[in-house]
Amino acid sequence: MMKKIIFSVVIPLYNKEKYIKSTISSVLHQTWPFFEIVIINDGSTDRGVDIIDEIKDERIRLITQKNSGVSVARNNGIKEAKYDWVAFLDGDDEWDSNFLENMAYAIKNTSEFIAYASGYKKFNASGNLFYPKLRYTPRNQGKLINYYKSCFWGPQILTSSSICINKQILKNRNLFKLFPKGIKRGEDLDAWTKLNLLDNVYFINKTLVTINSVADNVSNSMYNIDESFNYPLWLNYKTNSWKKKIFLFVLVMKREAIIFKKLILKKQFKDIKKLIKRWTN
Repeated sequence: MMKKIIFSVVIPLYNKEKYIKSTISSVLHQTWPFFEIVIINDGSTDRGVDIIDEIKDERIRLITQKNSGVSVARNNGIKEAKYDWVAFLDGDDEWDSNFLENMAYAIKNTSEFIAYASGYKKFNASGNLFYPKLRYTPRNQGKLINYYKSCFWGPQILTSSSICINKQILKNRNLFKLFPKGIKRGEDLDAWTKLNLLDNVYFINKTLVTINSVADNVSNSMYNIDESFNYPLWLNYKTNSWKKKIFLFVLVMKREAIIFKKLILKKQFKDIKKLIKRWTN
């Protein structure tokens, strides 16, 4: 009989009243029923908390913090998790019913990895569903060995709704505060960059998650560079692999070019100076 693997599902919540019920429902209907749900309310001002209170399930824990950002919410979720395997799910995304089951079977067979992840499909801001074409991933499942190369040539492989992480390994690696505080754009990319420097991520090449691009709806607003991760910091991360160093460099260039283009389009010329200053500090 398969060993019972229990997950702590961490859901950061900030003003997701339109989506949170469906998000939680996708967890409660998992074919793998061994989990708790830890919802970190990051100072929501809408009816999200009321909606959660209406869901009667003893596996749900709601923890409220003052508004501190999604990074602090996820880090606190890791801290509050009762079980070693922490699975993340954003408050507007959903899992297929067999997501945790796939994670559990992979962990059972290959428990030495720090993280396990799957593929995903995505609704864009226009409501159109598409399947990102992920590059350089295992054919079926296996160790993710070309993360940086894949992210340079294609879309992001890992997301904050399609990954579960071993809490004890995080602690042993001094990565307990995995997500950078005060960052609202790119905080998850930094987390995945740090994890993949350890060469220890397992990927299941199945589409098991649906991501709703709610954040894309603010595309007409100004780009807040002060809340964006400082990607040149990746150049200071230690690795003995010269290939990783090269791809880290080109990834930094890619991310900074994307930001530069957004600032040009928005005519945020003062923020372009801030972007350039990142390279001189």
